[in-house]
Amino acid sequence: MSDFGNSLMTILRLSYAFAIFGINIYAALATYLRALPPLTPPTTAGRAFLEALTATSFFTPMLAVTYLSGASTLLFQRTAPLGIVLLAPPMVIIFFFHIFLTGMVLWGATWAGILVVLAWGHRDAFKALVTFRGPARF
Repeated sequence: MSDFGNSLMTILRLSYAFAIFGINIYAALATYLRALPPLTPPTTAGRAFLEALTATSFFTPMLAVTYLSGASTLLFQRTAPLGIVLLAPPMVIIFFFHIFLTGMVLWGATWAGILVVLAWGHRDAFKALVTFRGPARF
């Protein structure tokens, strides 16, 4: 990859990480301190889905820890592939949540699409997952 491509990937990776941090800080302030208006989906189905997740009392904190650890690892080039792996499952859920429950297709596709671009840029780190031929070690 060229120097321009590496610089662009670094900017994208850091922007994605800081966007996740920002949304989590906003959500925490809105949810727990009630200092800001809550992030509310525009549809009844979207609100019902989020209310069900919040009612479990474990999913929202677990999701926040996943977001924060994934975003933290994206801050560094060496650990960026780990961040991509940590953020992939919630981003798939976010993608389908916006496709099917809110109708905000562009918003969901943007979050998922940027993560796909980051994964493509770090594809060499994932090569061993599909080419490993050694025995399992116990």
